[in-house]
Amino acid sequence: VLTIEPGEGATLKFKVDYMKGGVGGQTPPGIEGLPTTPLEVTIQAGEFEVVKSICQSSIPYLLGWNTTMDIASAAAISKGVSGNNHMY
Repeated sequence: VLTIEPGEGATLKFKVDYMKGGVGGQTPPGIEGLPTTPLEVTIQAGEFEVVKSICQSSIPYLLGWNTTMDIASAAAISKGVSGNNHMY
């Protein structure tokens, strides 16, 4: 489970917790020797903006959203130009 909480000043606190049976603070199976969860990282507001920008530009690309929108736009334009824009 990922939670993001406001920290002190202009910081954000990211926590990643592994839950089993509705109880947090568990160690994921097969990963013995690592600290138990939750794992916590505090970042500054500027660092968050960089992470947010990377996610906003890469996630749609990885999911193919841009390509899908380009195909849909081209189909709509083609349909409009050919005159097949009848509403039934």
